[in-house]
Amino acid sequence: MPDHLNHNVHYSGSADVAQNLELLKENNVTHIINLVSNVVPNHFPKSFEYLALVAYDTYTFDLHDTLNQCCDFLNSFKEKGGCCYIHCQAGLSRAPSIVIGYLIQVCNYSYKDAYNMVNNTRNVCINMNFKSQLERLKDN
Repeated sequence: MPDHLNHNVHYSGSADVAQNLELLKENNVTHIINLVSNVVPNHFPKSFEYLALVAYDTYTFDLHDTLNQCCDFLNSFKEKGGCCYIHCQAGLSRAPSIVIGYLIQVCNYSYKDAYNMVNNTRNVCINMNFKSQLERLKDN
């Protein structure tokens, strides 16, 4: 199941968990960010509030708009005590990149601290394009 990162973000990343209603409910998930909605459906739209996006794990994909949409979505229920499961296909690059970006933009972490926090809960393999964009977030 997802590893708990902070008060409202759970993260595991794989699409497999997104299909397990019992496990999601056991972990108090209320919201789901699906970063691969072009290939993985929102399995339980009556049980969770979804943000369905398409993020490509490529060396040319710009994370900026996707990250901003995710941060807005996460902030929309932060005060209500909701909990979000963020997933991509395998959970190695896209989902952790969004979590790292959230920790940098919203929680004021450095890239290194955010990366270490995420990587300590689950080994990740962020593509170099995403890494470069995330490292520059503090500069903007």
